[in-house]
Amino acid sequence: MVKAIEIAYQKGWRKLWLECDSILVVQAFKSDKLVPWQRKNRGLNVVAMSKSMVFIVGHIYCEGNTCAYRLASHDINLQKFCWWEFTPTFVSRFFVLVKQDLPCNRFS
Repeated sequence: MVKAIEIAYQKGWRKLWLECDSILVVQAFKSDKLVPWQRKNRGLNVVAMSKSMVFIVGHIYCEGNTCAYRLASHDINLQKFCWWEFTPTFVSRFFVLVKQDLPCNRFS
């Protein structure tokens, strides 16, 4: 997630909506005291970047975001960082369903 915010900032994207299944991460954007000391420098830099954006961060249960679940499951097998310019084929079916406000779940 930190990497995603850094990339968005570098690409000049100034509107970012982040959904996360970790309440602690969501709260860390509201209080920097929750950022672990090992990640403090990078964490504070990302928080500063987010303040120069139209930035929304919210909590969502992992079952509520099928695309994110599929991407995260796929990412487990990757050996290096991967960036897609277009929706990957393994999530495109779910992306279409979500975009049309149709029901889908991670077990579909």
